[in-house]
Amino acid sequence: MKIRRFFSVLSLSLLLITSLSGCQREKAPTGKEQTADGVYTPAVFRVSGGSGRVTITCERVIVQKEKVLAHLVFSSPHYTQVKV
Repeated sequence: MKIRRFFSVLSLSLLLITSLSGCQREKAPTGKEQTADGVYTPAVFRVSGGSGRVTITCERVIVQKEKVLAHLVFSSPHYTQVKV
Protein backbone atom coordinates (compact mmCIF):
# COMPACT_ATOMS: atom_id res chain seq x y z
CA MET A 1 0.00 0.00 0.00
CA LYS A 2 2.84 2.42 0.76
CA ILE A 3 4.29 1.93 -2.72
CA ARG A 4 0.93 2.60 -4.35
CA ARG A 5 0.45 5.76 -2.30
CA PHE A 6 3.98 6.90 -3.14
CA PHE A 7 3.37 6.52 -6.87
CA SER A 8 0.02 8.30 -6.59
CA VAL A 9 1.65 11.28 -4.88
CA LEU A 10 4.55 11.21 -7.34
CA SER A 11 2.27 11.15 -10.39
CA LEU A 12 0.12 13.99 -9.03
CA SER A 13 3.25 16.03 -8.30
CA LEU A 14 4.58 15.47 -11.81
CA LEU A 15 1.21 16.38 -13.30
CA LEU A 16 1.16 19.63 -11.32
CA ILE A 17 4.72 20.51 -12.31
CA THR A 18 4.09 19.87 -16.00
CA SER A 19 0.85 21.86 -15.98
CA LEU A 20 2.59 24.84 -14.38
CA SER A 21 5.63 24.69 -16.65
CA GLY A 22 3.87 26.77 -19.31
CA CYS A 23 3.05 29.58 -16.88
CA GLN A 24 5.26 32.63 -16.98
CA ARG A 25 5.40 35.43 -14.50
CA GLU A 26 4.79 38.78 -16.12
CA LYS A 27 6.20 42.04 -14.96
CA ALA A 28 3.84 43.86 -12.62
CA PRO A 29 2.37 47.04 -14.12
CA THR A 30 3.76 50.24 -12.68
CA GLY A 31 0.65 52.27 -13.41
CA LYS A 32 2.55 54.60 -15.73
CA GLU A 33 1.62 52.78 -18.91
CA GLN A 34 -1.05 54.52 -20.95
CA THR A 35 -3.02 53.44 -23.96
CA ALA A 36 -3.58 56.08 -26.60
CA ASP A 37 -7.12 57.38 -27.05
CA GLY A 38 -9.05 55.57 -29.75
CA VAL A 39 -11.28 52.64 -30.59
CA TYR A 40 -9.79 49.17 -30.26
CA THR A 41 -11.04 45.75 -31.35
CA PRO A 42 -10.02 42.88 -29.06
CA ALA A 43 -8.34 40.02 -30.92
CA VAL A 44 -10.28 37.36 -29.03
CA PHE A 45 -12.90 37.91 -26.36
CA ARG A 46 -15.63 35.33 -25.91
CA VAL A 47 -17.06 34.04 -22.65
CA SER A 48 -19.85 31.52 -22.24
CA GLY A 49 -22.08 31.05 -19.21
CA GLY A 50 -22.16 28.07 -16.90
CA SER A 51 -25.13 26.50 -18.69
CA GLY A 52 -23.70 27.29 -22.11
CA ARG A 53 -26.88 29.10 -23.09
CA VAL A 54 -25.36 32.57 -23.23
CA THR A 55 -22.16 33.93 -24.70
CA ILE A 56 -20.64 37.33 -24.11
CA THR A 57 -18.52 38.96 -26.79
CA CYS A 58 -16.69 42.27 -26.90
CA GLU A 59 -16.80 44.03 -30.25
CA ARG A 60 -14.90 47.18 -29.35
CA VAL A 61 -13.15 49.02 -26.55
CA ILE A 62 -13.11 52.81 -26.46
CA VAL A 63 -10.31 54.66 -24.65
CA GLN A 64 -10.86 58.37 -24.10
CA LYS A 65 -9.20 60.68 -21.58
CA GLU A 66 -7.83 57.80 -19.46
CA LYS A 67 -11.27 56.15 -19.24
CA VAL A 68 -12.11 52.81 -20.83
CA LEU A 69 -15.52 51.69 -22.12
CA ALA A 70 -16.07 48.14 -23.37
CA HIS A 71 -19.02 47.31 -25.63
CA LEU A 72 -20.27 43.88 -24.51
CA VAL A 73 -22.88 41.87 -26.42
CA PHE A 74 -24.95 39.11 -24.78
CA SER A 75 -26.38 36.42 -27.05
CA SER A 76 -29.46 35.94 -24.84
CA PRO A 77 -32.31 38.49 -24.72
CA HIS A 78 -32.99 37.50 -21.10
CA TYR A 79 -30.12 39.64 -19.83
CA THR A 80 -31.42 43.19 -19.45
CA GLN A 81 -28.81 44.44 -17.00
CA VAL A 82 -25.56 43.30 -15.46
CA LYS A 83 -24.10 44.59 -12.21
CA VAL A 84 -20.33 44.73 -12.06
